[in-house]
Amino acid sequence: MTNAENAAFVKDSMMNTLFELMKEKKYEAITLTEIAAGAGYGRATLYRYFQSKEDMIRYYFEKHTGMFADISSLPVQTKDDYYEIIFRVFSTLKESKEYVKLIMKANLEILYLDFMNKAMAENFERNKYTDSKYASFYFAGALFNVSMEWIRNDCEDSVKKISDMYFAQLFIDM
Repeated sequence: MTNAENAAFVKDSMMNTLFELMKEKKYEAITLTEIAAGAGYGRATLYRYFQSKEDMIRYYFEKHTGMFADISSLPVQTKDDYYEIIFRVFSTLKESKEYVKLIMKANLEILYLDFMNKAMAENFERNKYTDSKYASFYFAGALFNVSMEWIRNDCEDSVKKISDMYFAQLFIDM
């Protein structure tokens, strides 16, 4: 195992331990020592990778959801390209809804919104979609709000239906 693979394994173990503990007790009551011990490591190892529980949740969004993993490789030039990304985001959210619900239960949705704002802004900047410095936040905010409500409703609408509804609202031809 390479150093990078080992680091990813350790980080994944700690992150998964946090989520397992969140199933059992309130987020505020979970300590970093408890997470490190539960993952089989010491506090020093935990601090090598994370400074807080929130860092573990950010790591989850950045590395494990894949929500925006394909944006950098998929040239978004048409509405169909954007639809494909939206469909992937909702698909991934549905697959990981139990973790997202735990994050919502801990009132940490802002970490998801921050992640989405950053990813969308980087994508808009990279692809020069518009001159507006606010457009990426419009898209990220809409996606955040729709996805949080969809999760609250236990993803009762299919991925296709929620993607179609989201897409139709963003691209209404006036």
